[in-house]
Amino acid sequence: MASLSDQAQAYLKKASPRFRELYATFERAVRERFPDAEASFQFRMPGWRVRRRRRVDPASVVGTLDPNWVQIYLEERKFGTILHLWNPIDVNGFRKRKADLERVGFKLMADGIAFNRKSEYPMGLVAALLEDLKMSLEEDGARGAAKATTEPPVPAAGRGGETRDEALRRQLDEWAAEPPMGGGD
Repeated sequence: MASLSDQAQAYLKKASPRFRELYATFERAVRERFPDAEASFQFRMPGWRVRRRRRVDPASVVGTLDPNWVQIYLEERKFGTILHLWNPIDVNGFRKRKADLERVGFKLMADGIAFNRKSEYPMGLVAALLEDLKMSLEEDGARGAAKATTEPPVPAAGRGGETRDEALRRQLDEWAAEPPMGGGD
């Protein structure tokens, strides 16, 4: 059987140039937020696993995925790219940003989000999802250590003094105007 890196390399070799570029962008975004993330190839998809700070007995939860890992996978389909994100701490993580995700052309599914537009992938919004994920892991770790987090994170300044949220809103408005691939949703 091929090693993990061989399987991931084979997948990426067969993928479109757009997907390979998107994967590299995701790699940077994941590593920036989760330096300890492990490259993974599961369910025939390349991605990453992030260890949870607070250990949970896998026998104490229902399901087949280990609750001690957050899992992030990308998949290329004929109709677009799917981001699979499984966060055992917050299983409804996409719902917090549902309106923004749908406005720029993502289709929400039970286990991921699909993007089927020809325009540039809305990485700013995905980065915000990764920030939400990072925050949920930090809060979960603090609960496990019996600490409470009371201060919200300070937004990073964007170009021209705009906050991260303002920059994201500007990008969302730009991406929302782009028609979908295939002519309709």
